[in-house]
Amino acid sequence: MKIRVVFWVCLLVVALASCAKKDKNARENTELVVDFDLKSAQEHIPEPDRFVTAIVLSPSTKLYLQGRDNNMHSFLNLKNNDTIEILLANNSDEPETNVNNETYLHAIYDSVDFWIPQSDIALSSESAVVIFDSALYEDAQLLSPKTDGLTKLRFGTVIARNPQTQTQGSEPQSYENIFYYDTSKKIVQSGFIKQGNTSNKEDDIEVLKIVDQLKVTKKAVDRNNLFARAEKYNPSPLVKAALDDQMIEKLSYDYEEVVKNLQKQLYGVHVNELLTVDQSKDPFSN
Repeated sequence: MKIRVVFWVCLLVVALASCAKKDKNARENTELVVDFDLKSAQEHIPEPDRFVTAIVLSPSTKLYLQGRDNNMHSFLNLKNNDTIEILLANNSDEPETNVNNETYLHAIYDSVDFWIPQSDIALSSESAVVIFDSALYEDAQLLSPKTDGLTKLRFGTVIARNPQTQTQGSEPQSYENIFYYDTSKKIVQSGFIKQGNTSNKEDDIEVLKIVDQLKVTKKAVDRNNLFARAEKYNPSPLVKAALDDQMIEKLSYDYEEVVKNLQKQLYGVHVNELLTVDQSKDPFSN
């Protein structure tokens, strides 16, 4: 009787151990399946869309919408130094498009999708202005001056700087890698200029914008408003000098034209015409 009880107890223990082992194996198999499913799913998770800032370097450009005729139709105007977001989508079907031999990038402006010509903008760069007239070079060693297209940048030109060249290495660089708008080729190009010939200070950029406006503004009230706007900035000495230069009213006159107009006002006729009258018809001549 005792032997039979011991037998059934042993059998029960073996059965319980077997069930526990099966349950453990089942849990492990389930974990393996879940883990495999997670890894498999993670491998197929698309990377999120990536946005980069772009700077408009063209004197003027437009944002476009593509119509059903597959042509681009202008919608909004942008000006030099405006910034927009460009979509670099890893899994997008349309990160860019080509229409009439012009490449357009997918632009986001005011949360709306547009297209913008790639030739008018610089990607992943920072705004800057030229503060010294500078020669353009093909190489970082500044040994090969550019000979094709635009070869020099003038003071006040809006450009974009490659920020990576500002932080490379522990020693300061002798050059700056920049992007500029080649007015002869009508496209944005890359080049190199001497280090220190540009400024990325917001005050310099904003004051030079005001200087450009002053050059085409004639009304005294409007000019005074522009000078008042400039007072809140603290530009570098060269930029401040350019602003001060606009405070001097420059008037150029053609002397002969002034004399001629004065004669007309005083006598109703040009004196020169009186002096060239045919004297053979003068009744008082001898």
